[in-house]
Amino acid sequence: MSNSAPSLWRSKVLPSRSPRASWRWHSVGRLCLTPEAREALGATDLKVESHGHWIVKGVAEPIEIFEVAPQGRRLVSPADSEKAYRVIKSGDWWLPVKDIPNNLPFRPHRSSAAT
Repeated sequence: MSNSAPSLWRSKVLPSRSPRASWRWHSVGRLCLTPEAREALGATDLKVESHGHWIVKGVAEPIEIFEVAPQGRRLVSPADSEKAYRVIKSGDWWLPVKDIPNNLPFRPHRSSAAT
């Protein structure tokens, strides 16, 4: 990597605004990237997974978020918060995923305690 690489990553990685925030894009062992940073990463042996599109406070348009981790690590999408939430596009609109009812058929669940 060239000497300019650190500034590229600083400008393209979504920063954590506060160590006490309930929602953070990166923490110890977790790194989430914008599409531009994902493209700049190029081919890699690391696991790269999309967490879908998100509306992030302070960002004008929804952006796709990618997480990078060592192979074998399970990646879990961040939880929604007041500062960021996952959306999907329906026609011309971006809708919060949490507000969309699922379309799965009802399947009763039998408790393991019941015999």
